Amino acid sequence: MRFAPGVRELLSRFVPIYLSTLYRRACTSLAAIGSVRMNSRIVVAAFLLISLTAAAQNTWQENKKTADRKFWAMTALSSASTVSDIEVTAHALQNPNCAEHNPLFGSHPSRAKMYGVSIPASAAYTMVGYWLKKRGVKLWAVPQLSLTGAHAVGSGLSSRCF
Repeated sequence: MRFAPGVRELLSRFVPIYLSTLYRRACTSLAAIGSVRMNSRIVVAAFLLISLTAAAQNTWQENKKTADRKFWAMTALSSASTVSDIEVTAHALQNPNCAEHNPLFGSHPSRAKMYGVSIPASAAYTMVGYWLKKRGVKLWAVPQLSLTGAHAVGSGLSSRCF
């Protein structure tokens, strides 16, 4: 059976949840009636079989790796430019005539503050790139490339204070 993109993932996630809800409701209804006795092992085995079948449907779709070499190369480039910018800026701030112009950091931030702000931001850009790549967007690398470019410019401007 063919589904539109993303529908199979939704089915594999929500069908087991729906089935477990149905199972609980059926057991409570039958227990309230009291006239029907169910062998719980058979019910649990049937429930597990149905849930595993629904979860296995997700493996029928094309296995396309999201985090491939291109993604990790982009992530490495983005991380390297972030670390480079922070280290060059920290070295440049030893000069009393230089100051940081990023309002998130303040005029003379510590190295820990720069890492503390930049690493989560870099991780967010990476997650956006991953999300775009997973959905098949052709320009998935733009967030990481923009971050890399911004940190390259920051490194260049900070190196003028040496």
